Amino acid sequence: MHLNPGHPYRRLSTDSTPQPVYFAYTSGPYYCNGLGLSLWDYVENEPCIEEDSKEAVELLLTIYEILRGYSGELPVFTEYTDECKTLLEDASMLPELLPNDRNFLLQAYDEYRALLTTHSYELKPLHGDAGYGNVVRANGRLLWSDFQGVCLGPKERDFVSFSNSAKSHIQLNKALLELLSKLGSVCVAVWCSVEPNRTPKIREAVDVHVKWLRSLR
Repeated sequence: MHLNPGHPYRRLSTDSTPQPVYFAYTSGPYYCNGLGLSLWDYVENEPCIEEDSKEAVELLLTIYEILRGYSGELPVFTEYTDECKTLLEDASMLPELLPNDRNFLLQAYDEYRALLTTHSYELKPLHGDAGYGNVVRANGRLLWSDFQGVCLGPKERDFVSFSNSAKSHIQLNKALLELLSKLGSVCVAVWCSVEPNRTPKIREAVDVHVKWLRSLR
């Protein structure tokens, strides 16, 4: 995914946080048939492990501080989640999703989205897709990646997929965190249902999230 020159990731790359390593060649962007592509050097890395959780959280908080200085406009996180309802309301958009599951997810989404309006929270710049899958250790330090989902929202949204150990390093609204976890699970099930047969793991993710959500009813 190409990040335009004004994207906050460009700001991160100029501040004192882990930086992407640029190609010796121009990074682009290159365009073909409406697709924008930027090139980056590959960096040898190891996956983030539980013992890295405190460092990962501290680094994420540093990134928040840097993003606060971003002068451009950022979408509110609900703009992403509301796209899920649009998909669920049009059966032709999710042909592989069983009608019963689609109706269930739509009902669950409406319920959790309505409950979200009963919570008070401050909108802050977030990573948008924070989780162990987007942080690695390279050259002796942790690196956060995948900033294309940067948005405004409550910090609890970024901590939904973190372990309890990681969450213990920061003060969070537990009720809001639980609600965002449910709403996020609906969204993952929907997004994975767009192309569920692309990989077995994507198909499995749909089933796992729908099953978990049904267990809560």
